Amino acid sequence: MRGRRLIEAVIAAVVIALLVVGLVTYDAGKNNRRVPADGGAICQNPASALGKATLDAMLANGAGFMGRRPVIADRRTVLGELRILQTYCPEKLGPYKDHLDDLKFDDTIRG
Repeated sequence: MRGRRLIEAVIAAVVIALLVVGLVTYDAGKNNRRVPADGGAICQNPASALGKATLDAMLANGAGFMGRRPVIADRRTVLGELRILQTYCPEKLGPYKDHLDDLKFDDTIRG
């Protein structure tokens, strides 16, 4: 009986200590307030091979893998990235637009 109470007390002390350490070191609110003002990851290499493959797989693929169906996306789905490139890194807009010209888009979004 006494051994069990000792174990419970030790576990309670460890949990309380972890709570105190967590509360003292928690600072996610401070880190989340920073917003990149330079285009962030989009401007690093928008027309890279990985970026092209991701865009092809998510927006305009030809169902190149089992379980996927062919999709023809609306051009408006890529306008956000185009606007970011125009604003923060216009010098990288050309290669990205060249890749978009190779894809097939259609008016699939209503409204």
